[in-house]
Amino acid sequence: MGLSVDLAGDIKESVDEVPLDLPVSGALRSPAFWVFTLAAAMFNLTWSAITLFQESLLVERGFNHDSFILVMGLLVAAGLPANLLTGWLATPRRIGAILAFGMLVLAGSLVAFPWMTTNTQLMYYGTALGVSGGIITVIFFSAFGQAFGRTHLGAIQAIVQVVSVLASAAGPILLTGSRSYASTSLFFYVAAAFAIVLAGLAIVLKLPSRKMTPEPGMT
Repeated sequence: MGLSVDLAGDIKESVDEVPLDLPVSGALRSPAFWVFTLAAAMFNLTWSAITLFQESLLVERGFNHDSFILVMGLLVAAGLPANLLTGWLATPRRIGAILAFGMLVLAGSLVAFPWMTTNTQLMYYGTALGVSGGIITVIFFSAFGQAFGRTHLGAIQAIVQVVSVLASAAGPILLTGSRSYASTSLFFYVAAAFAIVLAGLAIVLKLPSRKMTPEPGMT
C-alpha cells in the first residue's frame, strides 16, 4: 500500500521536507484535532440517542414497528456504500470537505425528523442518517493518522475515544431530558445546529503542518 514502517526511510538525503509526526501535546493544540474530535462526539451522541429510542421516536411520529425495521435496514444499506466511497475519497486534501458534507447530511436528517409524516419521507431520513454515519465513521478512523502521523497515534486516538464514549453515554440522557422537560424536537434541532457549526469549521479546516526542513548535512 506504499506505507513504510514507522520512521523507516522518512529522513531523506536532500533538503526536501521530511514528515514530522506530532506528539499528543501538538495534536491537542491543533484546531484540526478538536474539529475532528467534536464532530465524532456529536455524531456518536446523536446516533446513540436516536438508535436507542428509534422505535418509540417513530411511534411518536405516527409510524409503527414495520417502519422501525425499515429505518434500521436503511441505516445499514446506506451506510456501507458511504463507508467504501469515503474510504476511497478521503485524502488529506479532501478530508475536511468530506467531513463537512457528512455533518451537513446529518444535520439535514435531524431537522427533517420532526416533520416526517409519510413512509417516503421516512426512507429519505433513514438513508441520510445512514450516509452520514458511513462518512463520519471513516473520517473518525482515518483523519487522526493523516493529520498527526502514526508515531503517537495510539495516545492521540485514546483521547478521542474517551471523548466519544462520554458523548455516546450523554446522548440518551439528553434526549430523555428533552422529551421530559421540553419536546423531542428540541433535541433534534439543537443537535442539527451543532452539526452545522462543525460543518462550517470543517470546510475551512487546515491540517497541521507535519513537515520539517532537515538541517544541512542531515541524512
